[in-house]
Amino acid sequence: MIQFESPFLAVPVSEWLCSNDLAFAIFDGFPVSPGHVLIPPRRIVETWFDASDEEQAALMALVKESKRLLDLQLSPKPDGYNVGFNSGAASGQTVPHVHIHVIPRYHGDMPDPRGGVRHVIPDKGNYLTGKSTKSGNPPALTLTTGKPHSPLWKSIGQRVSSAVEVDLLASFIQPSGLDLIQQSIFAALRAEARIRILVGDYLYITSAEALRRLVGWMSLADDIGGNSSLEVRLAEISKLPSKPDSFHPKAWRIVDSSGGLLVVGSSNLSKAALETGVEWNLIGQTTGSEPIDLALATAFTDLWQQATPLDDSVVSRYAEHAKEAHRKFIPPESIELPAILYLPRPWQSGALESLDQIRANAYRRALVAVATGLGKTWLAAFDVLAVGKSLNRPPRVPRG
Repeated sequence: MIQFESPFLAVPVSEWLCSNDLAFAIFDGFPVSPGHVLIPPRRIVETWFDASDEEQAALMALVKESKRLLDLQLSPKPDGYNVGFNSGAASGQTVPHVHIHVIPRYHGDMPDPRGGVRHVIPDKGNYLTGKSTKSGNPPALTLTTGKPHSPLWKSIGQRVSSAVEVDLLASFIQPSGLDLIQQSIFAALRAEARIRILVGDYLYITSAEALRRLVGWMSLADDIGGNSSLEVRLAEISKLPSKPDSFHPKAWRIVDSSGGLLVVGSSNLSKAALETGVEWNLIGQTTGSEPIDLALATAFTDLWQQATPLDDSVVSRYAEHAKEAHRKFIPPESIELPAILYLPRPWQSGALESLDQIRANAYRRALVAVATGLGKTWLAAFDVLAVGKSLNRPPRVPRG
């Protein structure tokens, strides 16, 4: 029997994930990915091959049970797992108490995962491709298209959690988006990441509430201390030197130990855009020093330097401007259109009455089925105007 104090046996039983008579499962103190589990036997034996048949069976039973529990506990649910052990110093074993690693894996957590455990010897893992991963080659691209198959956040959330740098550029930010990313952002900050968030004021669609929360996040990040930092800036398009007519960029630059990810697409920072809606985004898995990495970093920094650092006074000013913009909403009576164009057709009038009644009954969705060319777009416009009139402000119209 090996005479030494196993660090695994020092973990309190209250912190075990699961156990049986001969083995137990604990979370790795230096996880490769969130949820990384170690499964040692209760008896100290040096390698897998020194364990008894009964111990080996007990260890494998806990592999299955740990996977089941991790699937239930982790969000997002892992897309795959690596399971294995090291046996002997030549294999990399550093603790002479056999333990099985159960490592959750996610789409996008490394540039090219093919080869799996073969990556214990770098550059030998992936025998399916002869392409080099050295800098200078184009990044590997994947496409996310949103619900139901590939929402963006499922592909990048874990990478944000383990990032050392994150640059996020969004046209619009909503509280639902902050709810979704908060856990990952603060996990990265606790690991001393540097994070910059840049958002625009175009059409005042960004929520003032979301901006206030971001000011609070910056204060919490300061309390974390260390080398971590969180900065947020507001790109005020009236102050940008180029005087743009619109502001629609959406991008992520995520730098981590494997290089990183670049994301450019249609997703703003909201739950619908990141998780529950149909959004198209290209994800480039890179080494961190590709030409496109440098180009995106330069473009982000250029816009960043033109933007206004966010604080309470900037948020208050933005909120007032947003209210004023909403007050400028034009009610239907003042729209100067020829009457023949403005008046709903008979079927549209009936549909508007039905929609009003459906809304009054607290329903949030309705379907109007009409043949092509009869005026569904006009019906939608009439309905938006009617709702705006009742609210005395412009209603929020989600993108379809």
